[in-house]
Order: sequence, then C-alpha cells, then structure tokens
Amino acid sequence: MGFGTYARLLAAGTIGAALLAGAATAGPRLVADGAEPVAAQARPVAQQAWPVAQQGWAAALLGRPVAEQGRAVALQGRAASPPSISPTWGRPGSSVEVHLSGVHCPTGDADAETPATEPAEPETEADGPFEVLWDGEAIFEGMTDKPGGLHKTITVPGAAAGEHTLNTRCTVSGTTSRDAVFTVVPQLKAAFRPSSGRAGEQASLAVNGLHCGGGEPPPPGGAYTVRWGQGDAPLGSPVTADSAGADFTDAVTVPEEAVPGPATVTVACANDSGTPAVANFDVQRARAIDNSPSKEPSKEPTEEPTEELAALTPGRRR
Repeated sequence: MGFGTYARLLAAGTIGAALLAGAATAGPRLVADGAEPVAAQARPVAQQAWPVAQQGWAAALLGRPVAEQGRAVALQGRAASPPSISPTWGRPGSSVEVHLSGVHCPTGDADAETPATEPAEPETEADGPFEVLWDGEAIFEGMTDKPGGLHKTITVPGAAAGEHTLNTRCTVSGTTSRDAVFTVVPQLKAAFRPSSGRAGEQASLAVNGLHCGGGEPPPPGGAYTVRWGQGDAPLGSPVTADSAGADFTDAVTVPEEAVPGPATVTVACANDSGTPAVANFDVQRARAIDNSPSKEPSKEPTEEPTEELAALTPGRRR
C-alpha cells in the first residue's frame, strides 16, 4: 500500500471517529438522566479527534506529491539505463547492434514533456527521432519503434584502439541514456620495407595491430600465418609464427619460384579471426652472371735497345 493511500484511509477513519464522538455529545439529550458523565467523557475525545483528522487530510495531500516524485525517480532510473550493445568489441568497419527497450522518443514540442523512457501508448503517441552517440558525437540516426523501443545497427568508425563510450539521445527532448562501453581492436596491417627484392632473398615485413590471442576482446599478439602469392597462385608453403606483441617486424624469405613482377603476402591470425592484412611486394630480376671465358692479356715482345738508344740513355755503358 502506498503512502498516499494509507494517509487517505487514516483520514477517513479519523473523521469517522470525530462524527461518532459528536453523536456521543448529543446523545445525553436523548437518554435518561445519569448519561451526562458519558457526554463529558466524549467531548475530550471529539476535541482530540478533530486535530487528528486535520493531520490525516494533510498527510493525504502530501502523499500525492510523494507518489508523483517516486514515479519521476522510477522514470529517471529507466532513463539512466545504458543501451544494450552486441558485440561489445570489434574492429573499425564491423557492425554493432544497439538496443534500448521500452523507449519512446517524442516527435515535437507537443509531447516533449513525456519522458523519453516511458513506455509508448500506441494509440496516442508517434515514433520520434533519436541519435546514437560515439564519444559524445552523433554518428547515426533512427526512429523509435513502439513494439521494440530503440534499435539501430551501426558501423564502428575508424577510431583509435581502446575503450569508447556509446549511448543514445532523443533528438527532440534531449533525454540521454547512460554510457555503454565498446572496445575497439585495431585493424591488422602489414607492409614491406623496402617493398622489392629478388627470389631467395630476405625481406623485412612490418606488422601492426596483431590481436590474435584468445579472449574477448582478443589481447595483443598470438599465432599468425604468412602466405605468399603471385596472381591467383600461392607461392611456397604458409609459415606460422607467434608474436608477444601487436607491432613487430618479421624477416620473410621471397620464394625461389617467384618470377619477376608483383607479388603479395597475406598476414592473418592462425585462428582465422579478424580481417587479414595484405602487403604488396615487387619481385625483381635476378642479377645477370657473365659465364664467358676470361682472356689472357697479350704480351708484346721487348726489343733490345740499339746502340744509338743506349748512347742517349744516361748511366748506360756502351
């Protein structure tokens, strides 16, 4: 039983007591002699009952605001609920379901005073617009639905890795839900540095954002696979390795069967989670080798100096 109902019953009972007490004061005039002492006792009761009745009426009047205040608190509690999001983590570009049941956003000034989280009345209320906020900024819009409340499928923006806030707001009334937390896992990336080389040589592969560990969201590092390809055909066999961190540099060998031209390397989690990263590589021609036989240098015969030349050479004896 609510406080207001209790107060009204108390007031009704007290007034009844006062009426009975009043009847008791008039009773001696109708009864035989000797009833005056009873009337004398009834008068103080009536005098005490009247203030009690006044208090009962005051309590009844106070009960209504208290009940209305309690209803407002209940509505405020529902407004404070965060939206339900599924999943609670993902990579940029992935999809997330945002849902908040029992919500009706107003359509304009006429029904703006209706709390946005109060269940809608299908016969009298229309669906209103809402916004989905990412870190306080509106990124998607929608309309509330009477049977289901608020529902929207959004795409994770290209945000930095880590935790971000996600909530909803009625466009007209400005009523905003509490924050839900969404964790962004970085997109896997890979690139060669430098991006060209010859078959059989080693190349430096830079990997960023590797989150292949077990768990939700997946922790940094984990097992990953490297696959070479050229055109539609694979080159060599896949190589699987482990990393303790999300960002690292790996030395990979260009397959011997690679021919000059463009090639690719695909880096993916060994458990097939997430989106693979693709790095481009240019296979260069092998160095030309000269296998022709070497030539011996020719030897010119030396001539003996003539007597005339010997005579002109200082220090030479004739």
